[in-house]
Amino acid sequence: MKSIQYALSLILMLSIIGCSKDKNIVDDTAQFELDKQLIRNYLKDNNLNADSTAEGVYYIIDYTNDTLPDKHAAISSIVVVDYKGYLLSGKVFETNFNQSFGLYQVIDGWKIGIPLFKQGEKGRLFLPSRLAYGAQSTASIPANSPLIFEVNLIKVN
Repeated sequence: MKSIQYALSLILMLSIIGCSKDKNIVDDTAQFELDKQLIRNYLKDNNLNADSTAEGVYYIIDYTNDTLPDKHAAISSIVVVDYKGYLLSGKVFETNFNQSFGLYQVIDGWKIGIPLFKQGEKGRLFLPSRLAYGAQSTASIPANSPLIFEVNLIKVN
């Protein structure tokens, strides 16, 4: 009897989802959960221990320079960073050194992740696609790709 109730509940739930007027909400939520699982699998497969934020950014601080002041970026900060971005497959899509930009100008994952580092720290950000480029694809980044960034936060202004 319970299996029949379960099957009927599942059919009802799928019917409601299928009839939803805004399928992007369901798709975005499902993609977000998939991305988080892909990131967790990547971390586990590579024996990495990362912290995470409520928004779904996973991060690892690999190096701290204790001789520098404990200065974190705010959304209004201008930061200088070295970074390398790559897909979970390991394919590098971008590398830049000594880049200066306003934190308000970047993807959401960086707006959340960069302030987790203090000036002089190096580490990695693991971003679900919704906090990176989402369903948009570029020449080197497929749509709905979780991304990894190695980041060296050189300076916070």
